[in-house]
Amino acid sequence: MADDLSGLDPATRALAEGFLADPLGEHSPNLQRLLYTLRSAPAEGKHVLVEEVPGRRWRLARLGGRGRPVVLLDERFDDLAAAERRVFLLRLAARGAAGEGAA
Repeated sequence: MADDLSGLDPATRALAEGFLADPLGEHSPNLQRLLYTLRSAPAEGKHVLVEEVPGRRWRLARLGGRGRPVVLLDERFDDLAAAERRVFLLRLAARGAAGEGAA
């Protein structure tokens, strides 16, 4: 599902692999553009992280849209890098499902 990068064009796949290797590190300008595209998608339904225990535990959630609450999901993470990877892959998959093409 979301961790299958095979459907991406080679340039986007390379950027995704770079992010997955080091989600908290410095990113190239091209990767920054991809991240901006993923982050600027409409809020409703977008996957986000909610910090449950400051600096120690995060929970996956979906934004409910304007005036609606955040929907907490069951996935929890004790590792911020793993949490960021998960959100990235989900947003990348949603972008592909929306038919927006590659960066």
